[in-house]
Amino acid sequence: MNPLSKKKSLVGSIIIIVGIVIGAFMLISIKTDEDNGLDTSPPLQFNESNIKSLNIFAHMDDDLGGMNPDIYYDIQQAGTTGTVISNWFTGNTSGSDEAIEGGKVVYAFMADMPNSWSTETININNKDIKLQRLDGTNIYLINMMFPDGSPDGGNPTTVEKLWKNEITTISTLDDGVEYTRDDVIQYIADLISYFSIDTVRHLYHLGEFGDDKEHSDHHAMGKFAHKGVKLTPKELSTVIAYRADSQGEDGWVKLTDEDEAINSEILDVYAPHGDEYLLNWRNMPEIVEDMGRIWRYSYIPEENK
Repeated sequence: MNPLSKKKSLVGSIIIIVGIVIGAFMLISIKTDEDNGLDTSPPLQFNESNIKSLNIFAHMDDDLGGMNPDIYYDIQQAGTTGTVISNWFTGNTSGSDEAIEGGKVVYAFMADMPNSWSTETININNKDIKLQRLDGTNIYLINMMFPDGSPDGGNPTTVEKLWKNEITTISTLDDGVEYTRDDVIQYIADLISYFSIDTVRHLYHLGEFGDDKEHSDHHAMGKFAHKGVKLTPKELSTVIAYRADSQGEDGWVKLTDEDEAINSEILDVYAPHGDEYLLNWRNMPEIVEDMGRIWRYSYIPEENK
């Protein structure tokens, strides 16, 4: 039995004991490093019928390389009743038909469901938003199709420049819908409210542009997500920020061998649909290392700068 199949077979047993241990979670605070707030505990787990999770990142593979196995566990526990939404924002590389198909394939795989999706439309802040919904579940993919920035944010139109007010609007690559800086922040807040989200996972928001640790669009989307979270009137139970790159940064936590195997198998499923270099990822030490570690920063929005 492969590691992911073995893990899936344990999910039923885990759900049975959730009711027994859920009270204990109320008594356990997240263990953090006093100096930097890094979360050194496992991701919080939720009852199957209650989880409502939103993942916010720049482009496909930020989630697989930076936020897994946490997203995988959310999906496994959501079953057919919980909600998991993954929303990526840039579309130059993640907006191709092949990249979008890759997103569908890998999320269906994580859910252990057939790769069958339906398109739905909702209205958020007077703008129509297209969602891809995995049939038989409440798992959604949203691609905002904003222009990608280059890693250093040097292109004429980037989410970094929108964040810095160096441009006043950004237009989607498919339908040409314009968003201001405030529109993006309000969209995130309204999406949280629309789906009654209780858990948000997003890219790290306290880094500095040009620090050579994260790409320009990673920094920008982390900052947009953080602002959206702070506008949300509903109290969130969990907010965790993740680094996707930052190879030399302190605070990375080594995953168990089993979780590393799960991450690796999931990336194998996505690789044929992503950038060509991913086909050879097992021979790339930096990506192999990423599959076996994670960097989390848990925070309470009202208390965070």
